Amino acid sequence: MPEPRKLSVFLCHASQDKPIVRELYQRLIATDWIDPWLDEEKLSLGQHWTSTIEEAIDSADSVIIFLSQNSVQKEGFVQRELNRAWNRSLEKPQNVIFLIPFRLDDCEVPYNLRERHWGDYFGLKKEKTYESLLHSLKQRHEQKLLLERKEQARAEELTRIHKEEEDRIRRTREEEERARVQAQEARTRKVAEAKENSVVEDQQARKKQDKEELAPQRIAHSAFSRGGGGSGILLDGAVVHYETLGRGRPVIFLHSWIGSWRYWYSSMQVAARAFRSYGLDLWGFGDTAHSISNYSLEQQATLLDRFLTEMAIGKIALIGHGLGALVGMTFATRFPQSVDRLMAVSCPLDYRAVNARLRTASLAELAKWLSSHTPEAATALLDTAKADVQAIAASLVGLQANNIYGNFRALNIPCLLVYGDKDPAIISPDWEFSHSAMTQQVQLEGSGHFPMLDEPALFERLMMNFLWLKSGMSPMDIQIK
Repeated sequence: MPEPRKLSVFLCHASQDKPIVRELYQRLIATDWIDPWLDEEKLSLGQHWTSTIEEAIDSADSVIIFLSQNSVQKEGFVQRELNRAWNRSLEKPQNVIFLIPFRLDDCEVPYNLRERHWGDYFGLKKEKTYESLLHSLKQRHEQKLLLERKEQARAEELTRIHKEEEDRIRRTREEEERARVQAQEARTRKVAEAKENSVVEDQQARKKQDKEELAPQRIAHSAFSRGGGGSGILLDGAVVHYETLGRGRPVIFLHSWIGSWRYWYSSMQVAARAFRSYGLDLWGFGDTAHSISNYSLEQQATLLDRFLTEMAIGKIALIGHGLGALVGMTFATRFPQSVDRLMAVSCPLDYRAVNARLRTASLAELAKWLSSHTPEAATALLDTAKADVQAIAASLVGLQANNIYGNFRALNIPCLLVYGDKDPAIISPDWEFSHSAMTQQVQLEGSGHFPMLDEPALFERLMMNFLWLKSGMSPMDIQIK
């Protein structure tokens, strides 16, 4: 088993406090389980120091905020570091020790840090405060190790299930092969006996043999052998499949009524340059289990909530397409504290916006009707046949029965609505109906139901502009040229 990763600790400070921070850095690095990050020690010649420091904050397990009369009154980059660390802390569960205020003199603690217990690294309390700091960092390290152990156990459980499934398939095939050989041998014996008795009996035996039909062989196969690679979690004994790329703040990609996470792959790669991208297969789609009782929009939203809990993910950005956008709005209505922003692509805001063909056509007809017929689209929609049509029907019943967009709009969560002007399945809403102070609607010319496949460069630029907005800002200023 690999050696546990050290705890990454970022030291946020003003340049005037460098001597005392350097002293604490030397004390921390002397431990065998802490990896402190100090700019003068970690920055290499030629590196872009602004982006490197921001990446270090984003990937840190904890951030020590050094407070002094120098730092709390100083304008400039130290405040930028503090704001970035504060925003990262909002994405963490409340029980995670992430921000640690650390006073270097008798200064006033900033308002947004006063609810956190701070330490005084000066005067008579200096050594006691250092011991308390090590205790807090040790707690955080144990939290990280516990999460790593849970992830390892989950991976081992999935490996065990995969192996058992492969063993079952192998045994089934062996049994079927033995049965086939035995049946063939029996038929051969009957023919030989008929030949020995008489020509007439031989002819009758041959006629009988010609009438016999071979029983079709049933070959079982698992979701893992179909999907190849990927990751999964177990919810109530059923596999939920997901893929992940990159590091940083979490972005969840949810697919539409046909296909799976697979057609998000290019968009996930682009987002992964700055964010942690997760592509999730909903109940009844892709390599996630078929579970009829979980096909409603409410249960699909519950799946997302349980996924975030299992993966210890805090506040997220959501990018949903069609069905995925409706699940995202339903999830945000139930768990508004977990959603920072939502990009809803080809999303019907009411039941009348859905073409009736979406409710009646077969999966093969839907794929042919909605895709752009390019080789890239054909590859991206390979998982269409895996979908359960009952999952599609259940989601449309939920759309008809509930005021999904009205309830979501009342939350004032930043939302970007994206439609293709050639989408045959979804009618884009009137501006008066969709408009709010926190909602922007964009229509992409030349795109159909899958803008991310029809105009990938344009779609991905729009997506990144939306993801880079500061938290809580309206997307009204986003422009597409």
